[in-house]
Amino acid sequence: MDVSFLSAPAGPSLLLLTAAIEVGLAYMSGWLLWRLLGHFVPLRPGWPARILGVSLLAITSSIPIYIGDANILYILPFFLAAMLYAIAAPILVRLTFTCNFFCLTIEISAVYTALALPARDIVLPTYLLYRVARSALIPPLILLLSAVLRRFRVVTDTLPTLSPQLCRIAFLMGVFTFAMLLFGIAMPIFQPYWGDSPLQDAFDRYFILQNFMMTPFILLSTLVNLYVIRLLSRHEQLLQGQTLYEVNRAYYDQLEQSQLQIRRLRHDLTNHLQTMQQLEGDALHTYIASLVNSPAMQAQTRYCENQIVHAVLQNKMPRIAEAGIHADIAVSLPQSIPVQEIDLCALFANGLDNAIEACLALPSASRRLSVRARTDKGLLMMRIRNRTADLSPLAPGCLPESSKPNRSQHGLGLRSLQEIVTRYQGTLSLQRAQGMFELLVTIPLPPNP
Repeated sequence: MDVSFLSAPAGPSLLLLTAAIEVGLAYMSGWLLWRLLGHFVPLRPGWPARILGVSLLAITSSIPIYIGDANILYILPFFLAAMLYAIAAPILVRLTFTCNFFCLTIEISAVYTALALPARDIVLPTYLLYRVARSALIPPLILLLSAVLRRFRVVTDTLPTLSPQLCRIAFLMGVFTFAMLLFGIAMPIFQPYWGDSPLQDAFDRYFILQNFMMTPFILLSTLVNLYVIRLLSRHEQLLQGQTLYEVNRAYYDQLEQSQLQIRRLRHDLTNHLQTMQQLEGDALHTYIASLVNSPAMQAQTRYCENQIVHAVLQNKMPRIAEAGIHADIAVSLPQSIPVQEIDLCALFANGLDNAIEACLALPSASRRLSVRARTDKGLLMMRIRNRTADLSPLAPGCLPESSKPNRSQHGLGLRSLQEIVTRYQGTLSLQRAQGMFELLVTIPLPPNP
């Protein structure tokens, strides 16, 4: 094999070819990281967000990172802005995964930097070939990390869902890892320089040792953060599944009671007819009226064809009736809706709970709420309106605070709704005016196959 080109002078064409290959490999790394990010958070659709996100991930994973190098501080604002734009999730979720993926990409770039060789005493074509080989190692490294995460079920086909409290925990874990990264790499920038002295040598050795020791732990900490987020998500899904189970159980209990009353009525029908044959006048009318008004003779309300929404409404109606709230329900939803049952249950249950809570603060005569829901033109639309004692208008983009004394443990229903709507690329609108509070949810539905 002819290897004489390794010692040949490097012309402009070879330099351009090397640069093009390195850029291509960097963007391949950025695309792999973008796909990995998409397993954890919903990404904004469209080419602008995709190009911006892939570009910043490519740059961050291939930029040289040295101890005391300001590169990390230069790239941080651009990375933060790109990820906050590209991720379609609540702000705390965006910040959480921005911190974690910044640490992940910087650690990948640290591996890229550690593979560097000094250019002196090396023939330029050979050095360019080495640079291409070094860049070619990064995509397999990302694929290996993705395979490990998939092996431990950190990467799955479903996005993690976290309650606001659990999201705060995940955010604090990400910030801690992010702070360690900045301390290990950027802190030496602010260390005063004492020239050629033993004290300067001691500081240099300390920071080199610190970076050598901390780098693998920062990478491991980032991967553990992603693993914990997935565990917290599974815990949250179990709690939501328990809520859905309770709603369905209440629905089937009520259905069983209705069927039992009907069977009893049919069993006793002969006795009722024989009794009525012996009665006359007012006694007969009174007996017939009591029979007609018995629970078994009352028609069961069917709110809509969708079993989950019907079960939620049927489960909430006894509480609404007990509180003396006048309810106006008009829901027209098909049996099959391309929204997960847990999320559909949470949308209606949390929305109704908030409306009931607001009505309970009013006098009995003023307690009113209405529910409207339907699917039309590829959209799921839900609107819940209720009377409220709070007459102040809502600030734009802000969620109303809970009226309960311990606000840190309450007021999570609307935040949960916001998280669900954001995950489905929908919109949530809140209005409060003239003693009325309105919750409007719109979720785009995928077309039928």
